[in-house]
Amino acid sequence: MQLTLGETLYRLRVERKISAKQVCEGLCDEATLSRARNEDRAMDSLLFESIAGRMGVSSEEFTLMVVDSEYAYRQWQEDVYIAIENAKWDTLRERLTYDIKGKAWINEKLQKQFYHYANGIYLGSNMRYKEAYEELQIAQDKTIFEQTLRSKNSYLNTMELHMLMLSLFYATKGHVMEKPNIKERFEYLEAFIYDGLLDINEKARIYPKFVCIGLHCLNGQLTENEQRTLCEKAVQLLRKNKTFHDITELLRLYIPLLEKSNSEELGFYKKQYKVICQLQIQYDRN
Repeated sequence: MQLTLGETLYRLRVERKISAKQVCEGLCDEATLSRARNEDRAMDSLLFESIAGRMGVSSEEFTLMVVDSEYAYRQWQEDVYIAIENAKWDTLRERLTYDIKGKAWINEKLQKQFYHYANGIYLGSNMRYKEAYEELQIAQDKTIFEQTLRSKNSYLNTMELHMLMLSLFYATKGHVMEKPNIKERFEYLEAFIYDGLLDINEKARIYPKFVCIGLHCLNGQLTENEQRTLCEKAVQLLRKNKTFHDITELLRLYIPLLEKSNSEELGFYKKQYKVICQLQIQYDRN
């Protein structure tokens, strides 16, 4: 028997012992989640992915049948993701000016959130950091409340965490947030991602990037031991998961810290960094 989207989310919640209120906060009301258990199309794919993501389940773990009314939007969203991933900023600008509104029946709040998120990244790529920060704030406010950020029992999906990370970076670059507030927000997010993110693959993808951003944002506010500990956690996470997300930048930051502490692992990581850089040069040439 094929499960409805709502029944799938219900089983995930029971398995992980997470309340409906925790996964719905800012996304939808609990009644929507309840209705979706009994009605096959009571929930669109965008809302399903957002809620599942808050429980540490990546959309890659599901094969979703996207209905015709959603297809145009999901195709547009995929184009935007590809442009961001490959730093194709002209393409991104072009996609962001395309009027997708009205072409798809899909969660309007999450559509708007994604647009402001992507536009913030575009503005940041052009070093318009204050404007980028403001766009990310608009995106965050769609689904993330201040009390959510202060609660230890909150759940956020990967895109929400990425928005918070970028917001922190742009706040630093645009000088729109006081340094103590930046450090406080960083410490909260670091614990949230490392200790609270359930999906190990998502954690390995997002935590190293977060550490790199944090070390840039908090230059002079973290002790060398604190910086080294963060890098070590990120490197060990990548080794455990056998992935290489942001490894070049991470090692670039980590090696000088190892040199200062006369670590026995210095030689090993220097060799790794050299090999990775050589592979990157070869890849870029091809």
